Amino acid sequence: LIDDTWILTAAHCVNGMSSSELNIAVGVFDLTNFSGSRISVKNIRIHPQYDATNSQNDVALLELNQPSSGPTIPLFSGESLEKVPLSLLGKMLTAIGWGMADSVNSWYYPEKLRQVELPVVDDSNCNAIYSPPLTASQICAGYYDGKDVCNGDSGGPIVTKIDETWIHVGLTSYGSPCDTFLGWYGVYTRTSSYIDFIKQYVPGATFWTTPKTQPWLMLLLNDN
Repeated sequence: LIDDTWILTAAHCVNGMSSSELNIAVGVFDLTNFSGSRISVKNIRIHPQYDATNSQNDVALLELNQPSSGPTIPLFSGESLEKVPLSLLGKMLTAIGWGMADSVNSWYYPEKLRQVELPVVDDSNCNAIYSPPLTASQICAGYYDGKDVCNGDSGGPIVTKIDETWIHVGLTSYGSPCDTFLGWYGVYTRTSSYIDFIKQYVPGATFWTTPKTQPWLMLLLNDN
């Protein structure tokens, strides 16, 4: 939720769908005990250059039929007091979703929201696995094995703490089958690459910029 009436998600999650097929559940953590609100969708805005064949520009906006009272999240614009690089290389990210999870004996869809911590790595790690090569609007994150997002996590946010604030930095886009590879590098849509697209429809979205510091107050004292 990036504004009281707008949802940010991946284009491939809603491509070919109509708004009447969608409802947004706001404030849900446990699917068996949902006490939040359910809101219908008015419009779907898929990025005009979205390419389903190679997952380029995998980003979309959903306009809600009525405002939500849920908290919104700011979007990373590339500025921070910490001097976090626009590439996010080396930054630890948190991916969130209800995608498939593994137990000792089988894979299952969890009832409670889950998260996984994944580092941003050099694009060469994903380029060795996937084709075509990643563009500047995509992020490669994860490990060679052991941890990953999975089927059903698509379109979910990847967030990180910048300047002590949780910031939206990307969307889960695609990867290798997690139940086969047991965790591998994945590809994520980079939020900061789509600021103009988002602003076109969501002028009320918050984009994280360097917080303004208060100037020092200089006092000159005359000993006389």
